[in-house]
Amino acid sequence: MFAGQLQRLRQLCGDLVALRKGDQNAQWLRIERQKLQMAGEKNAGEQAARFIKMVNDKEAEAIALSSGPTPEKIKRLRETYFADIDAFAASGEMEGMLPK
Repeated sequence: MFAGQLQRLRQLCGDLVALRKGDQNAQWLRIERQKLQMAGEKNAGEQAARFIKMVNDKEAEAIALSSGPTPEKIKRLRETYFADIDAFAASGEMEGMLPK
């Protein structure tokens, strides 16, 4: 009778350990998600700051306030701020730099 109770106690302890490990893993996952969220917010903040700086640029402001259709304004902004990137991509030098 005592051996049966001891066996059930061991099984219960094993179940409790497994349950506690599950709780710890869930907490670790919550912490990792918070880290990713904070990193994403930081990145979004940096992107917003760059955008605000660009929008505060007189040239960008002039393009944005000019008359004409929005797609044309976007095209002009892209040419103004990203022409060097487009030229680099068109040159073929980017081949092999990006994952497939």
